Amino acid sequence: RELYDRTACEVDRIVAEFHDKLPRRAAKTVGAIYCRYSTRVQDSIADQVRKIMEDAVHRGVFIPREYVLFDLAVRGYKAHRVGLDQLRDVLRGKKVAVVLFFATNRLFRKVHRTLEFVEEEIVERGIDAVFVKSGVDTSDADRWRMLLTFHSMMDEFVVGMYADNIRAAHEGLLDKRLVFGTISYGYTGEPIEGETTRRGRPRRRLIIDPITSVVVAQIFVWH
Repeated sequence: RELYDRTACEVDRIVAEFHDKLPRRAAKTVGAIYCRYSTRVQDSIADQVRKIMEDAVHRGVFIPREYVLFDLAVRGYKAHRVGLDQLRDVLRGKKVAVVLFFATNRLFRKVHRTLEFVEEEIVERGIDAVFVKSGVDTSDADRWRMLLTFHSMMDEFVVGMYADNIRAAHEGLLDKRLVFGTISYGYTGEPIEGETTRRGRPRRRLIIDPITSVVVAQIFVWH
């Protein structure tokens, strides 16, 4: 909740800044924004919103604050997310003429899900979709499907590559008996003096937990 509130305050400031640059009376139309933050991606919600608002001002699109929707630390494989479901409600009500995203990988990580969402939830309702960083705009009727498919395929490929790399890294840490995620019951982490992780947290080695290991040993006796 604290993270959400802090992010919302940042978004409030950014939206107000761009409303000064493009007030509602000077805009050509009204739009919505959807952003998603994943722990694998360094772009924050605020960074995404700022880039999208810059593009919206260039296009003459006014973005009401209530139509700036986002999800925090949610992976792209989830079909239902709070922010995305809020966007669905906005789209069903045809409250906007365009919806802007930072990039194709901020929507879904699967090609078919991205195409299905854009086609059925947005385009078929007469609404445009713009992916600012990817350069995809559904108002370009002749090319948008090809471009969106290409970028979505690359997103899916990159996810698979990341998964293999992460799995290999985790196996290496396990071989060294270092903590890399959730610790199995019966073990605990012991800080290693002078060593930190990439996030600046203390590096820990796996050791047997003197408290919970008693329970594990008893279970084996019973078995």
